[in-house]
Amino acid sequence: MGCDIHLFTEIKKSINSEEKWVNVDNWRYNPYYEEGNDDGERMMDVEPLYSGRNYELFSVLAGVRDYGNNDRIDDPRGLPEDVSDVTKKESDRWGSDGHSHSWLTLRELKEYQGLHPVVKRSGFVSSEAAKLLDEGIETPDVWCEFTSVPTWVKREWEEGYDVLKPIIDEMNKRVRDEFWVWGDEERPELDEKIRIVFWFDN
Repeated sequence: MGCDIHLFTEIKKSINSEEKWVNVDNWRYNPYYEEGNDDGERMMDVEPLYSGRNYELFSVLAGVRDYGNNDRIDDPRGLPEDVSDVTKKESDRWGSDGHSHSWLTLRELKEYQGLHPVVKRSGFVSSEAAKLLDEGIETPDVWCEFTSVPTWVKREWEEGYDVLKPIIDEMNKRVRDEFWVWGDEERPELDEKIRIVFWFDN
């Protein structure tokens, strides 16, 4: 069974002179929603900052589906105590189907990115791919965790791969939009004012 991530974006800003975390995801109206018709459709759907299925990314974020023994940024922390009402409502909607809830700031993601330029990979590969890997010619393009094909063999290797880049790039854009950062101006202090809150389901 596959595993998916549910990721929400929050920034810390002053609302009525009170510093608080607020949800800054993009939402759109669901055309299938009908008021009064309780068939599971919601009025609004989120367009998350990231929605792919990348198990290497999941393993780095929270140790979920870690087949290569990659260093994780942290163990799942649960929802933050000061989570926004919008994000909390989405988490409640998933109930016990959601697991490994956690959150990370942009600063934490960038720090990990700078210290971990490679990912560890492990899996069954074809005998041809194993030969090329063993001889240092190239790393495999295709592998799997389990197989019944007798000619495929288990291998482990490391490869340069910026696994956090899709999330970091989108968070950088969001923080610049939300805090009105223009041109090439650098505002590293804002990396603490944006975070992702996420969980998984199987």
